Amino acid sequence: MKKINTKFIILAATVVVITVAAIAAAFTNFYRPTPDNTPPFNTGDSTTPVTTTPVTTTPGTTTPADTNPGGTTPAGTTPSGTTQPTDTTPAGTTPPVVDPWGYDSDHYNFLVLGHDAVALNTDVLMLVSYNVREGSLAIMQIPRDTYVKTEVSSYKKINSIYPALYVKAKAEGESNPDLAALKALASILEQSLCIRIHNSAIMDLTGFANIVDAVGGVTVDVPYDMIYKDPYQDLDINIPAGVQTLNGELASQFIRFRADYKLADITRINVQKIFMTAFIKQVKENISVSSIAAIAEQAVKYVKTDMKLADLIYYAKSALSIDLTNVTMMTLPGSVVNYDGLSYYVLNKNATIEAINNHFNIYNTSISATIFDQEVIFNNADIADINFAYSARSGSISDSYRGDEIDGGEVEIK
Repeated sequence: MKKINTKFIILAATVVVITVAAIAAAFTNFYRPTPDNTPPFNTGDSTTPVTTTPVTTTPGTTTPADTNPGGTTPAGTTPSGTTQPTDTTPAGTTPPVVDPWGYDSDHYNFLVLGHDAVALNTDVLMLVSYNVREGSLAIMQIPRDTYVKTEVSSYKKINSIYPALYVKAKAEGESNPDLAALKALASILEQSLCIRIHNSAIMDLTGFANIVDAVGGVTVDVPYDMIYKDPYQDLDINIPAGVQTLNGELASQFIRFRADYKLADITRINVQKIFMTAFIKQVKENISVSSIAAIAEQAVKYVKTDMKLADLIYYAKSALSIDLTNVTMMTLPGSVVNYDGLSYYVLNKNATIEAINNHFNIYNTSISATIFDQEVIFNNADIADINFAYSARSGSISDSYRGDEIDGGEVEIK
């Protein structure tokens, strides 16, 4: 029997690993996701083609002048991220016709959910928008108490929709009820908010804690002593005030605490802004081969998503270059309404349309008040206080911050 050359085997294995890594790197340099960007919502009568001279944004896409078909964008302006073109069409010729529902192929939206280990209620709901060309990231947090009126759940809070869809999917024999429920919830939000959600993901708090540990913990300034116990939720929070690096368990406690907040869940959402900014900063400054492997291991175990691996690699690789000045975090515009002994967070229609057009609209035309929330799941006209909060003529977007502002302590916790 011939003696095996150990050095040769090690050398060969090293060459194989390097080759595979090189191929993967080359692949991600040329690969880009190609999702279906057909509007998933009813576009109503606002689909009349626009006749204009287009301005090229990315290969295969153009951005026309904003036609503002009843939307909130002021006349003469365009949705955020586009430029008002000058008509340079030669005299005597017909300008090209541009589809108003054409899209920016560098702009992607995601739905991210989080639930605890005891129940499936999604106490963390976020819409994430990533513009690869601009290198910008926008995160809109949706309060768990947001009022919704759907046939899916008799409970009128948005955090009840996913568990109801999960139970329904399981009863119907779905092989993967998690993803079936995730897809169904994304579809509801697409049709109501008039956005395209390209991918969705959900994780429980165990996965969240393990991912935080995988990046080496996250350093935050805890505003004051956080002490709270809830045996029903298996929750025992005890975090002293001050700057400290939170491990996964303490990070879970930090983002769940709300006992002493004057605005309860709304303040907790702002605390989550602080944590997410610190997490992004930690990953950017300390990412390594070993931490990537550790994060991937935990993600496979605890994160359920409809995203393809190739797409995940593409997003993760390009997102590492995002600067905190290009990260925007906001809360779904709205206000708290007390009704029938319960506290609800009611979406403000006009301000939400403005936020969507500024950050989440991938199409060449503004989302209008006519097509937004056509099934009216975020309002109840029979309840005066809810209807008033939903319909109030507010044009401002509240609780919107840049990542560097949050990192500099601009978000007030009270």
